[in-house]
Amino acid sequence: MIAMAPNFTDSANWVDDEIPTLAGLSDGGGGRPRVLQEVALLAAILVGVILLVGAILLQTAYHALLLLGIWFGLPSLFLAKAVGRRALAGVKRARRVSSARSDRSRQGVGFTFDELALIYRSLQAARTLALPQQDELLEDTLEVVDRSLSSLAH
Repeated sequence: MIAMAPNFTDSANWVDDEIPTLAGLSDGGGGRPRVLQEVALLAAILVGVILLVGAILLQTAYHALLLLGIWFGLPSLFLAKAVGRRALAGVKRARRVSSARSDRSRQGVGFTFDELALIYRSLQAARTLALPQQDELLEDTLEVVDRSLSSLAH
């Protein structure tokens, strides 16, 4: 048999209902007492409403974060793309310049033995008058000219 929900609009049934006692609640009279059923129903409705409101708040917060991500994310992606292209163009330009410099530095300069000997003697004279900051560069240049002289002599 299906239990009927209480009719709260009928005042006669409302007043005539007796108030359950602990003895009436605990007797095994064929099912749960009506008050316990109503309390359980109200508790279930309350839990359902709380869960529903929580889900709505969680979904709203998720959508707000998603919208903020789009608002701030897309412009930052476009900015990163522009910066990346700018940096790539700078790297390509630097590679072109360095390859042009290295091509120019690999070009040989033709000196005769007498010209190299004159350069070597001039560098030795400059070494005696050189400042300490220029000493390393001068020594390196003297070494290169010396190697060139020895390769021409042999």
